[in-house]
Amino acid sequence: VSNAKVIDPAQGSGEVVAPDKKVVFSFSVLLGLLLPAGLIYLWGLFDTKIHGRKDLSRSEIPFLGEIPAADTDERLVIKADDRSGISEAFRSLRTNISFVLDRNLQKAPVIFITSTLAKEGKTFLAINLAAITAATGKKVVLAGLDLRTPRV
Repeated sequence: VSNAKVIDPAQGSGEVVAPDKKVVFSFSVLLGLLLPAGLIYLWGLFDTKIHGRKDLSRSEIPFLGEIPAADTDERLVIKADDRSGISEAFRSLRTNISFVLDRNLQKAPVIFITSTLAKEGKTFLAINLAAITAATGKKVVLAGLDLRTPRV
């Protein structure tokens, strides 16, 4: 037999004491804002890709040119006496490459265009850069060395 005795019965207001809904809601909102912001900041911190001209300004790599996206599905967009924006962009790139290359080269310069991902414009750039360089009367050899999916 227990020797416990109820002196006063328990009384309450009927409200929930814990967990406090305001504290839980405030913490959830704060976590919902800070967690994505922190992840986005870390994503940008560890991003080592070059996305544009601004990214090159922080390095010693020279900026040679920028080619706009083509409106057509054709691979060769350089035509004789073409004055379109994309043709001018390729002419500008050709001129900048010639300024960067050493004039006293004993051998012909080799330009290597590469990327790890498909559909980034490697073949498009190579074909049109070869065409715009050949338009000046220089000899050009374009070698497509993609063994899995040859396109050149």
